[in-house]
Amino acid sequence: MADSLSRWLSLPASLLLETGVFLVAYAAAVAFVAFRNPIPRSLAWVLAQAAVVVVLAELQWTALRRTQVPGWA
Repeated sequence: MADSLSRWLSLPASLLLETGVFLVAYAAAVAFVAFRNPIPRSLAWVLAQAAVVVVLAELQWTALRRTQVPGWA
């Protein structure tokens, strides 16, 4: 199937196959989440804040490592 689509779309077959595998896994994850009991809104809010804090901390750490200050280790 990927070979025929590869010729029709002029894309590499490996790219189409990997994309298809990813989309099937993504659809399975979405179906799993859709049929689960929802988590409490307060927990979702706390988890979202924690994710933002982690992202900001990583950005700060990356910026700190890229900064070359004379005399600092």
